[in-house]
Amino acid sequence: METNRWNSIESKWLQIWEKNAVNSSDPIPGQKKFFITVAYPYPNSPQHIGHGRTYTIADVHARYKRLRGFNVLFPMAFHYTGTPILGMAKRVQAGDKEIIENFRKIYKISDQDILTFKDPLHIAKYFHNEIKAGMKEMGYSIDWRREFTTIDPVYKKLISWQFETLKKLGVIEQGSHPVGWCPNDSNPVSQHDTLGDIEPSFTEYSLIKFKLKNENVIIPVATLRSETVFGVTNLWINPNDEYIRVFVNETENWILSRSAAKKLEFLNYSIKIIKTLLGKELIGSLVESPLTKRSIPILPATFVTLDEGSGIVMSVPAHAPFDMQALLDLKKQSADYPLELSLNTLAPIVIIDSKIQEQHSQLSDKVDEDTNTDTNTDTNTDTDTDTNVKDYTIKETGGDNIGNELIPSMVFLKKYAISNQNDPNLEKATSELYSLEFYSGK
Repeated sequence: METNRWNSIESKWLQIWEKNAVNSSDPIPGQKKFFITVAYPYPNSPQHIGHGRTYTIADVHARYKRLRGFNVLFPMAFHYTGTPILGMAKRVQAGDKEIIENFRKIYKISDQDILTFKDPLHIAKYFHNEIKAGMKEMGYSIDWRREFTTIDPVYKKLISWQFETLKKLGVIEQGSHPVGWCPNDSNPVSQHDTLGDIEPSFTEYSLIKFKLKNENVIIPVATLRSETVFGVTNLWINPNDEYIRVFVNETENWILSRSAAKKLEFLNYSIKIIKTLLGKELIGSLVESPLTKRSIPILPATFVTLDEGSGIVMSVPAHAPFDMQALLDLKKQSADYPLELSLNTLAPIVIIDSKIQEQHSQLSDKVDEDTNTDTNTDTNTDTDTDTNVKDYTIKETGGDNIGNELIPSMVFLKKYAISNQNDPNLEKATSELYSLEFYSGK
């Protein structure tokens, strides 16, 4: 009964306020004025407690200013523009059971109203009215004569004028920057535009061009560590996957994955597909490393995926555990491929000094012990130094004597007892070595 009494008092005064237009604000010459606005609600669902906090804070501020003698203008708008409502309408059009059940069971919306949600404007108007009713029940001191939406022509003109004015003043400029992109609808997306509210993430790669020997063809390789190009010994390609040869920007022939070509088109590259080919067709081919001018081979590796980078990977075995292990595995299977360049001539090139001997002195002592004592107790009893993971040192690299130097990747292969490319510990080894070289390398 007590609750009913309070509700009746609330209802009484809400009606009195509305009847007497106590929240309406008109110009009063000579009186101090104050304009207050707050982020417009996006009408794709009813209000929640977060909305209550946001608009209550604004309302308290508006009432405080009125007490101080200000003529306060407090309008309200509704944010119709944006893709989430469009996405919801498409899901209703497709008969998506999940969203329809959410409307029906969580929001208690009738089936008749849900049918109208195939039109995104009906979704916006439905929740617009529900949110507005909730704001009135909360008693917010909004001048509802000033209500508008972001698709009203006059408001769209205001926004255009704002941006044009700011550009003329030189405080904003038009340029290029990464955005989340929906390839289906061809428009940028933010976190709230995605199903599941997922924040778009960006990974910036450097694209390094390797020229195919004796052909006017570029093999582009995407990398996160362009500084390691001096340590490249070979390229990796997946022998079982399909690649494409394309004419890029009407100037160069490239070979890369179809996925990579599509991503380049999003970056305004002109792509014309010439033909398709399997990765195995390139195995044994030689490319020229762009800075060192060394001839290096293209070798097979099944860990290479078409969706990452260009679908072709540069190999820096001295500093990448994946690359080193792939080379070790391949040396055991070299008879399976007609390689023009002997695998035994591919020595890792150490180009980063990360004080690995000092950082892992205990492990290094174990390395020395293993390479100078009987290895019968080790699980790997292969004595071939080309495939034995206990071979941590190199005598020569590409004909340049660099002494008896510890190979960083081999240290971590040994640390995690890795014996093949499918070992999940390769991720740990890679992460740890990359971190060490990033923070301590020179």
